Amino acid sequence: MKKITGNIYQLERAKIGNSYAIISDDNEITLIDTGMPTKLVSIEAELIESNFKIENIKRIIITHNHIDHTGNVNKIKEKVGVEIVSHEYEKPYLEKSKKFSYSTISRKLLWSITNLLMKPHKINVNVTVIDGDNINGLEVIRFCIVSISLSS
Repeated sequence: MKKITGNIYQLERAKIGNSYAIISDDNEITLIDTGMPTKLVSIEAELIESNFKIENIKRIIITHNHIDHTGNVNKIKEKVGVEIVSHEYEKPYLEKSKKFSYSTISRKLLWSITNLLMKPHKINVNVTVIDGDNINGLEVIRFCIVSISLSS
């Protein structure tokens, strides 16, 4: 894992996709996004190399409903029973009760093909947050379609 700042690390093996870890003093991990669906083995290996286990993950924060951010949420939840957190704006998209409208034809085509190939699943969100909320010392800020930024 690559240290970003303080107790925030980038899981580098997630490569095509995004995944970050906030590690508490008692070694509990809050995962921010989970990368592409094919990256769970890589994420587990990287945690082990850093002296952690997948069981250290207690919470997953989903920044937004793109497969490169949500690809392993349900697999991790099945393995270790984590809490799933998202911004209230993203929740209906993650839970598939609302369909996202893309701004351009090319973006719609790109994400339609990606979704067809990757088959994103419904994600049940346990906790919703709004702008100004605080998670592990980070302030929740929804910016464009990205729901949670790393501002402290």
